[in-house]
Amino acid sequence: IFMMPFLISHLGERMYGLWLVLGSFFGVYGLFDFGLLTAGQRYISRALGAEDYEQANIVFNSSLIVFVRIGLVAVVFFAGAALFSGRWW
Repeated sequence: IFMMPFLISHLGERMYGLWLVLGSFFGVYGLFDFGLLTAGQRYISRALGAEDYEQANIVFNSSLIVFVRIGLVAVVFFAGAALFSGRWW
């Protein structure tokens, strides 16, 4: 109740809208995670508990590759959005 008027008065209507869109996008990331972070934690901890360091390394590297690819897709998307943002304003 108090946060929205404060943000609108300090950011302005246009920047508040952008802030809201970006916040919503990153909030939806939790939905698109599909449990990858939790699964990685589970299998790494299972491998470390069994002292199977090779399996822990495999799971870690696989998770790293998946998250780097997701991050690259996000960077490309936002770079494209930034290039065309002049047409939206």
